[in-house]
Amino acid sequence: MQHSSLPDSGTFAHHVIDRLLPTTVEKADLKDLANGVLELQVSSADTANPPTDAELDAAFGTPANTGTGFLALLDDAGGDANVYLVATNGTSWWYATLTKAV
Repeated sequence: MQHSSLPDSGTFAHHVIDRLLPTTVEKADLKDLANGVLELQVSSADTANPPTDAELDAAFGTPANTGTGFLALLDDAGGDANVYLVATNGTSWWYATLTKAV
């Protein structure tokens, strides 16, 4: 990939630019990677308030299976009333109750 539209800064500068700027394919790969990182899994499982370990296992899988660093949103029964941010360290579930904006 050549960047001929850039001002002539010499062969070496263009070589550096060509090596450092991502190609179209690399940009698509980076976008896919960013989407995977930024999107959270969402569940509308019907759970207790707050959700139990067993309910989170049923909604997302066990902490060991989902892996360290897994994050998700739980909208209890899809009711738009009790929403939790849930995470795992690979061993246990953790949650934070979110507050609805008014």
